[in-house]
Amino acid sequence: MLFVWQESQYDQFHEKKDRLVRVTMEYVYAGEHSHHAVTGSIVAPTFYREFPEVQSAIRFDYYPKTVKHEDRIFEESAFLHADSTFF
Repeated sequence: MLFVWQESQYDQFHEKKDRLVRVTMEYVYAGEHSHHAVTGSIVAPTFYREFPEVQSAIRFDYYPKTVKHEDRIFEESAFLHADSTFF
């Protein structure tokens, strides 16, 4: 029941929630299948090209990253990299 409830609440805050679609990718590592909501960089351009009804797309990556600013290097455990259309 908690799973169903969570899925039915996803993106409820958005005024155009009926027009949103979340893409999940299936990956296979050492024969094990897993699904993730993180999409590769090719997904958005492919969707724009193949589906003219797509108005906007957001790609994001949420993993630990090493970030450099000038001469300082930071290890960020929760770094979100997203397209400019994220907001």
